[in-house]
Amino acid sequence: MGKVLKIFYDDEHSVDLPVAIPLKSVTRLEPRSIYSSCTVDQLLQVAFADPVGSESLEKSDVRNPAVIFSDHTRLPSPYVSNLVSMLTKADDVKLIVACGSHTSPSEDYLKKTVGDELFRNCRVVLSSPKGDSCRFASIGQTTRGTVVEINEEILDRDLVLSSLCVRPHYFAGFEGGAKAILPGCSSLKTISRNHSYVIGNSYARELKIDGNPVREDMNEVPGMLEKRGIRFRVVDFVPDSKNHPFKINYGDPVLAHKRLAEVSRDIYTVKGPATTLSITVADGSLGRTLYQATKAFSLTSNIMKPSRNPKSTVILLASLREGIGSSTWANEIVHYASMPSNEIIRDLELRAKKGEFNETLQKVNRFAIDCETIDLRVVSPEAPREAERLLSEVQIFFARELDEALEDLKFNGNIVLVPKGSSTVPIRMD
Repeated sequence: MGKVLKIFYDDEHSVDLPVAIPLKSVTRLEPRSIYSSCTVDQLLQVAFADPVGSESLEKSDVRNPAVIFSDHTRLPSPYVSNLVSMLTKADDVKLIVACGSHTSPSEDYLKKTVGDELFRNCRVVLSSPKGDSCRFASIGQTTRGTVVEINEEILDRDLVLSSLCVRPHYFAGFEGGAKAILPGCSSLKTISRNHSYVIGNSYARELKIDGNPVREDMNEVPGMLEKRGIRFRVVDFVPDSKNHPFKINYGDPVLAHKRLAEVSRDIYTVKGPATTLSITVADGSLGRTLYQATKAFSLTSNIMKPSRNPKSTVILLASLREGIGSSTWANEIVHYASMPSNEIIRDLELRAKKGEFNETLQKVNRFAIDCETIDLRVVSPEAPREAERLLSEVQIFFARELDEALEDLKFNGNIVLVPKGSSTVPIRMD
């Protein structure tokens, strides 16, 4: 009997690759194996000793800072408490969770991320427009016309210090940087306008910063805050193969982020053979909902051979244990399910021009582009019925077992397996 290859979709659960598929036909593509030899304290010491495009934190007279960190859909910063302890001159520290358009995380997540003591002693603000507790105020317009409405809790601060993970992002180029504010702490109106720049622009995708209209729009926000007397600095990090910080930069949100993006690019892009069949895993927190899990499909599209008859196939494996993740997105993909890709793009362009864009349509746009030549199949042993029903309604293949998704597919030779599909960018070899 052949050796069984287990494919893990979270820390505890896996599915088996059918034994009928020989292991020699599987090409495994993963980020570069790299491990930090330094402690978090050592990395922070190096980062603050060499600020990027900024004054040192020690020379700053900080009285009322905010420390921003990511919600439960991202890899959280493991050193929020370290940052707070460094703000020795501060009279009042706010902790702000950058939820963007997502729902707020649980209290357990917050305690785990910041620690019980900080959770008890600091004010924790959940910045999410999906609720009645947040108020947003305009700080001006970007050169593209985005009215930037941010959480009012930021406006009484003299320093904003954000700490996000920097890995590839399927339309903002990379995570991190100014993304902590836009979309992290912005209104739905602002998020929707910013995300609308995806439509019809080939530079609004993973790995792209310069020329990417979404990222360039985000990158105007730090200057807008500076004009109001609010300094915005990042203490972002690139994680290693165990999700521990490998590199930390402190400084200007644009310049420090760009340097980290180059480190991230070197780790998380990997070349491989073009294929017509790939299995990608929406691993970790990004696999909990269908809305977030499809990012792995978008990134894996880079390795697929463009083919229309028949299409190439990507099998997306994810837990989906929290369901769909966005009712707005669910309604939109149902609306567009029967339309050809070119009509979807035209309609999205019209909606963007009319200001009718919402924060989920950038994903519909990417779906339309990728699904023109790629067939998506979803495998999830744990998905609730609501996710299964939605996929059936929009005619996307769904199965509980990997064998079922593979049994009618014909493939010649190579299958590409991307076990960390939420962060890996596979690139076709020339």
